[in-house]
Amino acid sequence: MKRGMGFVIWIWALLAIAISLARIPEHIPVPYAQILVAALTALFFLALVFSAEVRRWARSLDLHALTVFHIWRIIPGIAFIMLHNRRMLAGGFAVPAGWGDIAVGVTAPIVAAFFIERRAIMLLWHLAGMLDLTIAVAIAAGFAMELPAWIEPLRHFPLSLLPLFAVPLTLQVHIAAIYQILRSYRLFREADERQ
Repeated sequence: MKRGMGFVIWIWALLAIAISLARIPEHIPVPYAQILVAALTALFFLALVFSAEVRRWARSLDLHALTVFHIWRIIPGIAFIMLHNRRMLAGGFAVPAGWGDIAVGVTAPIVAAFFIERRAIMLLWHLAGMLDLTIAVAIAAGFAMELPAWIEPLRHFPLSLLPLFAVPLTLQVHIAAIYQILRSYRLFREADERQ
């Protein structure tokens, strides 16, 4: 299952790159990106709830790696701030999304190194990281509906990879980590084993 899921993720990444390079996101009506992020995240959540195989796979993942993974968020965070400073991206989106991504990315290795055994801290950190992304997606949806020109860079390569691949995957990583952390609590683990 582990190898199979890795294959699915690679195929998804390659499809996202091909779609982005073909400039398809530039021609799809807004807010396609936010709907796609929500759908892909919900699909993974439902698979986790209803598939014992997906739960087994999620349990096999390394919580340290699921946390350190979020270092990548520093890159789009800086890009958002830079694009805002060049007046190419709305401040109402770029500032909270950018600084939120930077904060999560910078704290990821610290949390993974020093708090991996502290379930409550890990749970709160992953919930906060997920909330940051959810708020950014919601803000982007608002701009997409009202002032689409102010988030236009998100429809072009390479930023179009964010809604096609990176953001849904990142939310799924948070969900897998939260599942693992919750499963470490006896009550949740017993309920999970009954499914």
